[in-house]
Amino acid sequence: MKTLAFASRNAKELQRDVLTSIFGIAFPIVLLVLLSVINSSIPKEVHMTLFEIKNLTGGISAFGLVFLSLFSALLV
Repeated sequence: MKTLAFASRNAKELQRDVLTSIFGIAFPIVLLVLLSVINSSIPKEVHMTLFEIKNLTGGISAFGLVFLSLFSALLV
């Protein structure tokens, strides 16, 4: 019972914190768009596959989850 109350309190605090939303949701999206723009400016003759979407999504999604975990750990 205490665990459920503690978890609901932390969930409410995370929802109310704007900084958590920015770093957890908006910043990874902005980062993905920025790296996609960089990829589109690289000439095709170079055969650079570092900034392709399929190579970026896993790392950027983990990046967002790490920030959410960091901010929730700071609440505890």
